[in-house]
Amino acid sequence: IYPGLPPFTIAERWMERIFCNAADALTTVSEELAECLRARYSTPVTVIHNAIDMRVLQSLGASRAFPGDGLVRFVYTGTIYESGQRPEVLFRALDL
Repeated sequence: IYPGLPPFTIAERWMERIFCNAADALTTVSEELAECLRARYSTPVTVIHNAIDMRVLQSLGASRAFPGDGLVRFVYTGTIYESGQRPEVLFRALDL
């Protein structure tokens, strides 16, 4: 929450240890962080690369996910947070 600011650093380390040790598995997007987590915890760590696996992409075939109706669709699979990750700016920019 407050990096580098005691007593929050102590509390965050303590909470991280509790959650990571209680988890069934940990995931990360880099091998470097995975190695760090493996050194700290006995919980299994899996790297899920933040990229497209071209073999999977090619195996999808040529069928379309959406109809060819000329519409532009934005698909966002993340979380929208009230504190700042909101789509209003994008919607205002698209409002021509």
